[in-house]
Amino acid sequence: FTVDAYDTGDTNDVHGKAFFFQYVKDCVFRDLRLMGTVATAMGIDFLDRVVIDNVSCIDCGRTFTGKEAGTSGIGIGTAGWENENFIVTNCICDGCGQYGIFIENQGLFGDGNVDYAKGCVISNCVVRNGLNKGIGVRGGQNVTVIGCETYENTSHGIYIDNNCKDVKVLSCSSAANGGCGIYIAPYTQSKRIVVRDCNFVDNAAQGMSVTTESHNLCL
Repeated sequence: FTVDAYDTGDTNDVHGKAFFFQYVKDCVFRDLRLMGTVATAMGIDFLDRVVIDNVSCIDCGRTFTGKEAGTSGIGIGTAGWENENFIVTNCICDGCGQYGIFIENQGLFGDGNVDYAKGCVISNCVVRNGLNKGIGVRGGQNVTVIGCETYENTSHGIYIDNNCKDVKVLSCSSAANGGCGIYIAPYTQSKRIVVRDCNFVDNAAQGMSVTTESHNLCL
C-alpha cells in the first residue's frame, strides 16, 4: 500500500501525514510505502500491542528546515498510557526530515507529564541520508534499539535525551553521519543506559558523546 504525497505542496503542516492515529490497541501496520509527506509519514501516538513492520519512508518530513516539530519518517508519541507496548521492525527510512524513526514523551509539549512508556522495541531498521538525526529516543523506559543501521544522516546517528531510563542500544552500526555516532544529550539526566556491541565509524564528530548527567551508564 503506497501513499505518494509529493504533490501536496511545500508548506509544513502537522496534519500533512500519511497516517495519524492516537490511542491505538492491537493493530498491525505492515508492508507500507510512504513517500514525500510534508509532516511525519507515520505519526501515531500512544500504542499498546502494536507492530509496525516492513514500512519504507522515503523523503518524508521533506519540509524540515531545523525549526519544525515532527517532520520525520516514523514518529511515535508516548506517555498516554502506563503500558505502551510496540515494535518497530524491518523498516527503512531514506532521506527523511528531523528523524528517520523516533519515540517522544509528549509531556515535553503539554502538561509536563513524565510518565514513561514501557516496552518499546526498534529492531532491524535502516535509517540513512536523513536531513537531521537517524533514530531518536526522547523519553522512555524499557526501550530497546537493536540491530539497526544509521548512516549518512546530516546530524547524529542515534540520539537519546529527556530523562530516559533503562534504554539499551545493542548491536547497532552508525557510520558517516554528520554528527556523533551516538549522542546522549544534555537534556535533564538519564539513568541506566546501556550501549553494547555497536560500531561507530567515520562520523564527523565523536563516535560516542555523553554530555548529560547520567547514572549507571554501561558502555
